[in-house]
Amino acid sequence: EEIARELEAGGFWRGEVWSCRKNGDVFLEWLTVSAVHGSGSAGAGAPTHYVGVFSDITRLKESQEQLDFLAHHDPLTSLPNRLLFQDRLLHAIGRAARESQQLAVMFIDLDRFKNVNDTLGHETGDRLLKEVASALSGRLREGDTLARLGGDEFVVLLEHVNGQYGATQVAQKMVALFEQPFLVSGHELFVTGSIGVALYPQDARDANALMMHADVAMYQAKARGRN
Repeated sequence: EEIARELEAGGFWRGEVWSCRKNGDVFLEWLTVSAVHGSGSAGAGAPTHYVGVFSDITRLKESQEQLDFLAHHDPLTSLPNRLLFQDRLLHAIGRAARESQQLAVMFIDLDRFKNVNDTLGHETGDRLLKEVASALSGRLREGDTLARLGGDEFVVLLEHVNGQYGATQVAQKMVALFEQPFLVSGHELFVTGSIGVALYPQDARDANALMMHADVAMYQAKARGRN
C-alpha cells in the first residue's frame, strides 16, 4: 500500500523489501520501482507499466546486524557490554524520574577469580565466566539487565525495585547461587561473589554517579571479607 501511494504521487519508490524466491527462500532486497507513463490520447499520463531494479542485500544486512551486536555485547558471554548497559541505564533513569520509581545498580565481582586462571588456565576461567553469567541471568526478572563489564565483573540494572528491601532480596539470591559449585571442564569450582548496590534516587540521580557508588560499595564488600 505504501509503495502504491508513493508511485501514484511521484512515480517512484525505493526501500528494503522482504521477498521470496521460487524455491521458497526468503531474502531481503534493496528495491527501486519506477512508473513508466504512456503517451497518446488513449492513455496520456497514465502508467503503462512499472520497472523494478533490485539487489539482494541479505548478507549485507546480516553483517551489519552482527557488527552492531558485537559493538554492544560481550563476545564471551553474549551479555550486554558497558556501552549498551550505560545506554539502558540512562533510559531507565529517565523512566524512573517520570514515573517517580526507584531503580538499583548492582556490581558483582567474583572473589579470587585470578586463582582459577592461574591454576587451571584461562580457557577454564572463560568457561566459568559463561556458567556464572548463565546462573546470574536465571536469578533475574525478565525486565532486568545483566551486563559484563570485563574480567570477572558483572553489573545488574534493576528497574521498578522496592528500594533497599527489594534490592537486598535480589542481592541475597545472587549470593545464594554461589553456594553450589560450578562444574567446569571436569572440575567442581567453588567461587563466591562480592556485591555492591546503589539506589536511584537515594544514592545518586545520574548514571555515572550510580555506577561509581555501586563500584565503591562492591570494593567495600570485598574489604569486609568478601562473599
